[in-house]
Amino acid sequence: MDGTTCRLRPLGDIPEHFAPHRPGNCKKPAYWCLARVVGVFCWATGIVVHSAMSGLKTNEQALAGQLLSERSWKGWLLAGDLNFGVYFVARALLAAQAQALLRLTEVRARKLARSAGLKLHAGLDAPIDWIASAHDQCPADLTPTPVPGRLLAVRLCRRGFRPLTLYLFTTLTDPLQCPASELAQIYGLRWNVELCFRYLKAQMNLGFLECHSADLVRKEWLAGLLAYNLIRWIMGASAALAKLPIFWLSFSRARQLLLGWLARNPHHRRRAASWKRLLGRIAKARQPKRRKPRPPEPRAIRHFARDFAKLQGSRTAARRKLMQTYAKS
Repeated sequence: MDGTTCRLRPLGDIPEHFAPHRPGNCKKPAYWCLARVVGVFCWATGIVVHSAMSGLKTNEQALAGQLLSERSWKGWLLAGDLNFGVYFVARALLAAQAQALLRLTEVRARKLARSAGLKLHAGLDAPIDWIASAHDQCPADLTPTPVPGRLLAVRLCRRGFRPLTLYLFTTLTDPLQCPASELAQIYGLRWNVELCFRYLKAQMNLGFLECHSADLVRKEWLAGLLAYNLIRWIMGASAALAKLPIFWLSFSRARQLLLGWLARNPHHRRRAASWKRLLGRIAKARQPKRRKPRPPEPRAIRHFARDFAKLQGSRTAARRKLMQTYAKS
């Protein structure tokens, strides 16, 4: 479970539902509108299971609570990063009958350990009841009852990387069936959600939605999710035939092959044979393997020269001014 934003133009009733966003250091009127999106992805296939969209006034935790209350999640294990490691999300997961695996900040993990009379240290694996404090929020339709679970502090050491202590809260209370090391490995799979959002925004062109109403914004987002899930389903079929993980395959190449197959075979009689060939070609389109380890990159950006001036005012007024300049010349 993770969240992201989509950029919109202020057309029609879009500013009423998705307010324009102005950065903190910007003093000029805001132009672009932003829509906040929270989605649940299957970490085995990358398919979008459920999604919720709203304006920036609704935070990701509230969207997650709305998403969890809209369907049954019994038997699911939902993982969330630091932004979802709060009591609000844990209580919503408990009400949805889902298992939780949430990452906590060190400050929040220390407070939870102190509330149970424990000392936070690496290797901690203790049962705990997450009791809402005076500063914790709770879903409006739920009572702030304690959430039973376990508090984990897993020390990760990998050659070539800095050591990291991972603080997790999970509702899987049996340490024999769900050891802390396995839960840490499962949480590591959460990074695939970031890649899925990148494919949605870059490959499916959902990072910038060209719509003229808020209703069409939601419809375009859902239509893009349907197309994305179709590509993921085909990649899953190809990976099953080739007996390899789906994330070894290239999403962009699978999308190109599917579009080419649809253009060449609108009413083909031997579609079954061509479909098998398509699955075989997708199974061969694999991610490149790095021969050398990736070198460390500096956390800095390069300054690019600005060839064009900034647009002041509306584009219609700029066009009118440009036409007047051409008329005078």
